[in-house]
Amino acid sequence: MLQSEMKVDGNAIGGLLREIVVRCPDCDSVLLRIVHGRGRYWVDLTGTRCLEFAEG
Repeated sequence: MLQSEMKVDGNAIGGLLREIVVRCPDCDSVLLRIVHGRGRYWVDLTGTRCLEFAEG
């Protein structure tokens, strides 16, 4: 199989992957992405420098 045959449109696998995108409320830039598919999670923190979580 050629590599070009292995490429698919993102819409074609939309049912297999679920994506959550967190954006900046001021500039709408993507801060973080969480993708779940086939029993795995991927976390992309490219637009994030620091995460803060409040206690309970």
